[in-house]
Order: sequence, then structure tokens, then C-alpha cells
Amino acid sequence: MDTETERNDFYHEKRVPIEYLPTFGTTWFIYSRNLFMVRRVPTSRSITNTPKEYSSAPNGNEPLVVMCLGRSVEPIKRFFDVVRDFADKQREAYITVRASKAQYHRESWDTTILRPIRPLSTVHFDENMKADLIADITNYLQSYTRRFYNQRGIPYRRGYLLHGPPGTGKTSLSLALAGHFGLELYLLHLPSIREDRELERLFTALPPRCIILLEDIDAVGISRQRDMANSGNEDEDDEENEEDNNKRKSSQCTLSGLLNVIDGVASQEGRIVLMTSNMAHKLDAALVRPGRIDKMIFLGQTSQRSAELMFLRMYTPDEVTSTLPDSNLTFQEGELEKLALEFKSKIPNETFTPAQLQGYLLDKRSDPREATREIEIWVALEQAKIEKARVRSKEAAQRRARKRREAARKALMRSVKDSDLDIEDELDALEASEKRRTRVEMKDGEESGEKDDMGKKQELRSDGVETSQKKNLQTEQVELTSEPEVKENVATKSKDIGEPAEIVDGEEKNTGSRSPS
Repeated sequence: MDTETERNDFYHEKRVPIEYLPTFGTTWFIYSRNLFMVRRVPTSRSITNTPKEYSSAPNGNEPLVVMCLGRSVEPIKRFFDVVRDFADKQREAYITVRASKAQYHRESWDTTILRPIRPLSTVHFDENMKADLIADITNYLQSYTRRFYNQRGIPYRRGYLLHGPPGTGKTSLSLALAGHFGLELYLLHLPSIREDRELERLFTALPPRCIILLEDIDAVGISRQRDMANSGNEDEDDEENEEDNNKRKSSQCTLSGLLNVIDGVASQEGRIVLMTSNMAHKLDAALVRPGRIDKMIFLGQTSQRSAELMFLRMYTPDEVTSTLPDSNLTFQEGELEKLALEFKSKIPNETFTPAQLQGYLLDKRSDPREATREIEIWVALEQAKIEKARVRSKEAAQRRARKRREAARKALMRSVKDSDLDIEDELDALEASEKRRTRVEMKDGEESGEKDDMGKKQELRSDGVETSQKKNLQTEQVELTSEPEVKENVATKSKDIGEPAEIVDGEEKNTGSRSPS
């Protein structure tokens, strides 16, 4: 392929690179004394019989059919090898980042972004951790590692979790790793995924060897059950919980769907999965278990050593820094190292993020001496901002906590009121049943009183009869004293009367005992 046709539009920053696409219908060309034919297969079908020349313009996603006149397929293979080498040479200084916009309801990696290769030395975090990460990925990509995995029945996959506060370089590390190992980076923003089927189709379309970056894994990786034992720390974590809820509302992808595409039966082997999270402690245990996440890389605040390396990287003279206007980048021997040591001594350890420190150095990129002199003022201002933001966040958390307590109190009052109503209903029912019981008892008492009165009346009546009978008996006894001959009749009459006869008989005996006197 002629060097005169080499593309240089990748280096134009003000213009979008030109896309060269096959024309409508069939295109003929000659390469290496062979006649080739390229035919674009349209994906959209027109209702009418419109000629292909007047159909919609190609968008780059249509299938291409390449044919060559002859009896061998070798000319086509050589042609494809040249095309691939040409594309790789054009992108030596770039990495290919592919994303999915899901346009027209097509779940595919339909967006290609070229990003300049970023050296790993520009990502500042713990040096030992960085070296261990690079060695682990290098060993994983070796051919003998794949054979080792396959012979022992181990899935050939590798997963890493990059976690830490915002602005610590998690995405930058992903880009640097893709450029260092020469792999394409597939970027997937989980909150934009509509459903699990779309996620599965995207993972199925991945090449066998690439890096897949899952940003904002918190959107689906939040723990399914909140630990109630940590309810005392709700005020401190309230802002994070609110952010988590917003992410979960925007994402329709479920945790089970994510786990299936990571290490399920249909998951691809050979790829490297990088996940980013701002709150790794809140991720579900099923997501971060070994086999899905092999290593957890913490990217925290900038250490003094990282601040020194960042200062040296920013002000080391090269062909680019010499073109800066008003630059003061001429140093004596060892002066830059002394400035770097002085600079790092004025930076509090583990206080600022790399993004904050890099922003300050970019403002002072023309004069490292001024950057060293004014760093203390910048540190004081930034610490005041951090403290102010912390106080504001604490006050907001307290307000939200008061609102929660007030809502809980109102809910409790409503429940108590409802329970009071239930108690009043129960008391009314008890009172009504007591009244009914009282009325029944009173009625029973009246009936028993009437019965007692009737019994008393009957007793009085019987007593009157007995009294009259006694009077009659006494009268008869008096008559018997004067007429002894009638005693037998009186005795017989007494027996007929019953119990009073004993009294009469006794009186008779007493009368009889007195009669001899």
C-alpha cells in the first residue's frame, strides 16, 4: 500500500477523522495484480423498488463481501493482512476504546474512540501495588498460563476491582493498562444498561482477548440486605446512601444478570474485567468473591512520594515544555530534584486526590519555583474548603436525620393512635358485655326475689293455718279436761293432723300429769 495514501487525519484535533466507506452497490479494484470486488450488503430494506444508488448512505456497520477472481483464496488473505497491519500502524500512538450507545435498538459496540496511549508512570498510586498489578496481568496474558488453566479445568478469566474516592485515577489506570498491553478497551457504563438481556448480548460480542471496563459497579453491586447493626452510623453514610439509591433507580440491570455474564456458562474466556467503585465496602459479597474479583486495588489520596513523582513528571524538560510561553524551565544540576523534595515536604500525606494536585500543577506548569513557593497557600485554602464541605455535609446529614426521626415519630404516633382506637373499641365491647351481664343478673335476681316472696307468702299462710289449728287444739284440750270421755277421739284426731299432734299429745301428757293434782 502506497505511503502517499497514509492517513494523517487522526492527528487533527479540530476535525473529526474522515471515514472511508464502500460506495453503493459493487466496487472493483486491482491490488497486487489481482482483481477484487467489494460489495456492501445493506441492512435496511426499502418498501419500494428503489435503486441501491438512491438508498440510505452507509453508516459503517453493514457487512462487506470481498471477492477475488481466481482459484485461490491466498490473495484475499494477503490483502486482509496488509489492511490489518496498516490499521495497527495508524493507531500505534492510540488505544481503541469501544462503547455502546444502543442506537436504533441495536445492542452492539457501535462507537469507536481513539485515545492517546497514557504511560503507566503518569498514574500515581502505591508503587509496589502497581508493580504487582502489572506482573499479574503480564503472567495472565502468557500462552502457557492459558494452557495451565485449560488443563486443570479452571476458567481462563481475570477480574480486578479498582476502588477508592473520586478523582484518584481509576479510569486513568484502566486506559494506561490497555495502552501498556496493547489491548482494546471496551467501556460499559452500567447505569445506562436497560436490562439483563442487553448486557448479555454485549458480553457475547466481546473478542476473546480484551479489557472490559465496568464503571459504577455500585449501581448493581450494592448489598441486597442492609446491616441493621450499623444503623447508628446512618448520619455519616446518608449522603452515600442517597447516591446509591439514585444509581439503582437509573439502572435496570440486576446483580444476578451481571454475575451470569462475568462467570456464567455463556461468559467469554480470555478477557480481563476491570471494575470501578467509589464504595467497595457496600458491594455485595457475591460480586467480590474470589473467582470474580481476583485482586482489589485501592487508589487513595496522594502520598508525599506520589506528589514528588508528579512534580518531576510535570517539570522535566522535553521538546514540548520548551515551546511553552513564559516558561521558566531551565535548571541547574540537581535543582529540579531539590524543588521536588521541598514541594513534597509541604504536601500533607494522604490528604488530596491526584486530580486536585495535578490541577494545581497545571496552573503553575510554566514555573516550578512559583509552584513550590505558593503550595502552602494552596494547601491552606484547600484544607479550608475540605473542612467547610465536611461541615456542610455533616449539617445536611443532621437535617436529613432529623427529618427521618420526625417521620418515624409521626409514624409511631399514627400507629399509637390506631392502637388507642383499637383499645377503645375493645373497652367499649367489654363495657357493653358487662352491661349485658349486669342486666341478666338483675333479671335473674328479680326472678329469684319473686320466688322468695312467693315462698314467704306460702310460709306465712302455712304458719297461719298451723296457728289456727293450734288454737283449735288448745280449745279442744280444754274441753277434754272437762270431758275425759272424749280423749280417744281427740287422740285419733291428733294423729290425723300430723306433727301438731305431738304437741297436743305433749300438752295432753302435761295436762294429764296435772290432772291428778
